[in-house]
Amino acid sequence: MSDTKEKEINVKEKNIPEIVGTSNKVLEVDLTNKTYTIYQVKDEERRMYLGGKGLGLKLIYDRMPAKIDPLGKENIIAFMPGVLMGTGAPCSGRFSAVTKSPLTGIMDHASCGGPFGMSLKTAGWDGILIKGKSETPIYLVVTSSGVEFKDAAALWGKDAFETQELLGKNKNAGAAVIGPAGENKVLFANIVSEKRFLGRGGMGAVMGSKNLKAVYAIGGAYKIVAKDQKIFDKIKKVATKRINNSPSTSHALRKFGTNNLVNFTNLSGILPVRNYTEGSSDNAYKITGEYYSENFNTKHHTCKPCTILCGKSGTFNGKELSVPEYETVGLMGSNLEIFDPVVIAEWNDLCGRLGMDTISMGGTMAWVMEAGEKGLIKTDLKFGSPEGVAAAIEDVAYGRGFGQEMGRGSRALSQKYGGADFAIQVKGMELPAYDPRGSFGMGLNYAVANRGACHLGFLLCNELFAYVHIHHICLYCRKSGCKIQRTYIPQSCNELSLSGSIYVGQYNP
Repeated sequence: MSDTKEKEINVKEKNIPEIVGTSNKVLEVDLTNKTYTIYQVKDEERRMYLGGKGLGLKLIYDRMPAKIDPLGKENIIAFMPGVLMGTGAPCSGRFSAVTKSPLTGIMDHASCGGPFGMSLKTAGWDGILIKGKSETPIYLVVTSSGVEFKDAAALWGKDAFETQELLGKNKNAGAAVIGPAGENKVLFANIVSEKRFLGRGGMGAVMGSKNLKAVYAIGGAYKIVAKDQKIFDKIKKVATKRINNSPSTSHALRKFGTNNLVNFTNLSGILPVRNYTEGSSDNAYKITGEYYSENFNTKHHTCKPCTILCGKSGTFNGKELSVPEYETVGLMGSNLEIFDPVVIAEWNDLCGRLGMDTISMGGTMAWVMEAGEKGLIKTDLKFGSPEGVAAAIEDVAYGRGFGQEMGRGSRALSQKYGGADFAIQVKGMELPAYDPRGSFGMGLNYAVANRGACHLGFLLCNELFAYVHIHHICLYCRKSGCKIQRTYIPQSCNELSLSGSIYVGQYNP
C-alpha cells in the first residue's frame, strides 16, 4: 500500500481533492465525553490487515479490554469501509462493522451494501470507532471536517426507515441507524443503511446501549482513485467480464435475486422446513426468486455500486417492498412452514423497519413454535399458521411480554425452558437457511466460523456440484429426461434454458 496522496483536480468544473488509495485516517469517537480524535493507520497495519473486517478487528483488539460487557460503555463498534470502496471496482459498495456481540459474547462482523460506507469514505475517513455512552439519545454527523454530536430526542422511538427520512435526503449522504429493537437492546437487533442491513450478532443493540440512534455521514468531499488507474481499469474490466459471463451472477442472481437458491436447496434437501426437521417441501416454489419475479413486478433495488444486481423490490398489495432475500424466505418462511410470499415480504419489511435480523428472528420463532408443541412453554404461535407472527415480531422489538424473552434468542430460551436439542444455533447465533446435515462443508463452516453460525465463509455450490456432471437442461421444463421433482414450472421457460438460472445434473463421482 502506498501513502495517501492528495491533489486538486477539476471534475465537472468543481475542484475536488483526490485520495489515492486510502486516506489512512480513522475517527475515534468517545460518546461519554462527546469528543473525537483522529488515528493515523500505520503502514504495517495496512499491509497486514488491509481494511474492512481485518483492520477493524485489529483496531478494536488494541483498544478494548478482555471480558467487557457487550452492552457496556467499554465496547467499541467500528464502521470500516474496504480499501476498494469508492474506486468503482465491481461489488465494492459494501462496508463492514465489527464489535463484541451481545448475542454470542464473542467478536462479531457484518457487512452492508447501504450508502453509509461510500459517504464515510468520500468524506475522507477510512473508518470510525465509537466507544462510551451518551447520557441522552444522540446521533453523529460526520463530514470531512470531523464529527458533530446532535440531540436525537426527536428520532428516538422512530423506526429505521422513518429515522433516515427525518435525517434528510442528500445524494452524498448515508446513514447507519437503529430502530426500536436496537433502542430496546434486542440481542439480534441490526443496523440499517437505506434498506440494507448489518444483520447479524446484535450490532443494533450495541448502538442502543450507547444511546446512539444514528451515524449520518455526508460525503462527496473527495474522489477515490487507484494509484495506477490504467492497470486498475484493466483488472476491473476482466472482473466485470467474468461476472457477466457467469450464469449464476449474470442471470440467476441478476434476474431473480438470492432467493433463486430455493430451488437448489429444496432439491438438495437442505432447505430448512419446520425448524430444520425437514429439508424440502412441495410448496417451496412459492418462495423462489422466479415466483417473485413472475408475480410481483420485481425490479432492481441493490447495493451501489454493484455489477451483479441481486437486490430486488416488488409490488405487494399495492405497496413497494423489498423482495425478501434467500435467508429470509428460508427462516421466516419455510422454517415456519409458511409459503405465502406476500406475508413473508410484509414480515421482512416489518423486521427491517423495527431493525431486527430476520435469520435470528425466524430461528427463534421456530424454536418457540416447537417448544409450544412439546409443552415447554405456552404460545399461540404454530407451524404453518401466520396468525400472531407479526404481533410477536413487534413484541420482540418493543420488549413486551414474552417478546422480551424471545429477544434474547433461541439459546437463552432453551437454557431457561429446555429444548436445547432443537435450538438451532452455534455459539448463540441462529443458523442461516442451509441444513448442515446435507452440506458437510457448510456444517464445518458453522462450527469454526469466528462469529458463530455464519454462511459467508463457505461456497455452497462448490460442495453441491463438485461431482456433478453438468447437463444444459432447463430445470423447469424437465426436457431431455430430467426427472428432478418439486420444481417450479413457469408458463414460459424459454428464457431459462441453457444459460438459465440453474444447471441440472446427476452425481457422477
